[in-house]
Amino acid sequence: MRSERRRWSTAPLVAASALATVVGAAIGARPARACSVPTDRYATVVNVGVTVGFSVLRRFKFTYGADLRIGHGPLIGWARVEGHGLTYVRAAAGLKAYHPATGIQGEAGVAFNSAHRWDGIGEALGLHLAAGRWNPVADAQVQGTVPLVGDRENYDLGLAAFLTTPGNWLYAIGCNG
Repeated sequence: MRSERRRWSTAPLVAASALATVVGAAIGARPARACSVPTDRYATVVNVGVTVGFSVLRRFKFTYGADLRIGHGPLIGWARVEGHGLTYVRAAAGLKAYHPATGIQGEAGVAFNSAHRWDGIGEALGLHLAAGRWNPVADAQVQGTVPLVGDRENYDLGLAAFLTTPGNWLYAIGCNG
């Protein structure tokens, strides 16, 4: 029981450290260059933001977390850390593809669901899939995780909205004119 509590308390710290490392590498020092004019569809994306939503499978749970997106064109890499109520933490990363004209997007990646508190479900590593509507500032999607390794009962399905800081704002902060 004590080892489960320790695993539960360290999982968010490990995930947050990994996310901070990726963010630091993404917005770290780079050569001086002229700033581009912002558009509503990014040529280059560096977005950070928050995610809010809910899970509907197993039990209804409020979800919340941090989101990072890095990429160029309609193919974007992403990493996310989510809390599902006070029950478990999910860390996920993968690729997002979107159609610039329609805003239709899909995600595929790998997700780690921590062990659940109170109901005995163990940790699992699995496939993350999502589909929804992309917008540079906010998007919404249906998302889920299918466990492949670990506890097969550690699956989820939910709806989420992502509110981001536009990448061009972050670019302009570090851009030299």
